[in-house]
Amino acid sequence: MIMKENVEDFPMDELSVSSTNRDISSSFPDLANSELFIPHPTYILPTCSSDESNDNLICMNFESNHYLKEAMNTMYELFQSRKLTDVTLCVNSESIQCHRIVLAGASPYFRAMFTGEMREALLHEIKLHYISATALKKLIDFAYTGRIQISERNVCELLIAASMIQMSHVVQACCSFLKQQLHPSNAIGIQEFAQSNNCSELSFAAQKFIDQNFSEIVKHDEFLGLHPNQLLTLIKRDELNVRTEAEVYNAVIRWVNHNRNSRSSTLLEALSAVRCYTLPPTFIQGQIKNCSLLAGFTPAKSHLQNILDDLIKHRHISINKRTAGSMEVNWLSLL
Repeated sequence: MIMKENVEDFPMDELSVSSTNRDISSSFPDLANSELFIPHPTYILPTCSSDESNDNLICMNFESNHYLKEAMNTMYELFQSRKLTDVTLCVNSESIQCHRIVLAGASPYFRAMFTGEMREALLHEIKLHYISATALKKLIDFAYTGRIQISERNVCELLIAASMIQMSHVVQACCSFLKQQLHPSNAIGIQEFAQSNNCSELSFAAQKFIDQNFSEIVKHDEFLGLHPNQLLTLIKRDELNVRTEAEVYNAVIRWVNHNRNSRSSTLLEALSAVRCYTLPPTFIQGQIKNCSLLAGFTPAKSHLQNILDDLIKHRHISINKRTAGSMEVNWLSLL
């Protein structure tokens, strides 16, 4: 508690100039006759105790809402003016002077580099490889400011760089941006990119988008550029959202026709992945008769003919239905 000395112990009529001057004359001889040293009542703070349970102890916990932001703004100003920097990052011909403490606070990658037993912990100049200088500059700015601009042009470059130096906030922001950009024309590419960079949540979102929008996906160039194994993996998925299996069949024919010379060898395997037993017999008959691709590839044509025979002869075939609301019909039960 703030306490005031008892004024009665020091009666004002006893605090004469002469008595006061006697006390200080030895130290301040020039002011011995001055009347400026009349003492006033004083306030005394109690001695702080380590025991905070003391009910008589007055305390205040103070926290500034702006301190961290202002401190980091100051650090950013020092970074921009290249003052008090203690490490230089070199990427190709670019050199960036930074503060180790800021990099270590923003990136587990740099924290391990500067605090562990790595050789770089003792170096003032560190060369980085397999990272874009442009992306690194933006990530370093983010380390100081917490702000970064992500666009269609730089998102992939930023995500790769942020993954490398383990800046998870930027990785998550890039993934969120790519989710918002999903479109039938780019979903396959985004899904592949997410897989290659271990972005499981983005990969799942892109795959779900592909499943739900398969009928539109197959109209775009990314579908035509699929590797054979990628095509087979896609058309085997139970989750494909198609109105009829004819959409999947037509997608396979379109994919093979895009490059017949190299893809004809995949046709039979691809048609085996299509759930042809859910196709109308009249549709299969029309394909056998009119499809030029089948005319030049006997094994695939024979495969469809066998399926048509089974449908006509009511042979029992186990069919795995797709689960995404497709309107598939078991033609065996209708013939």
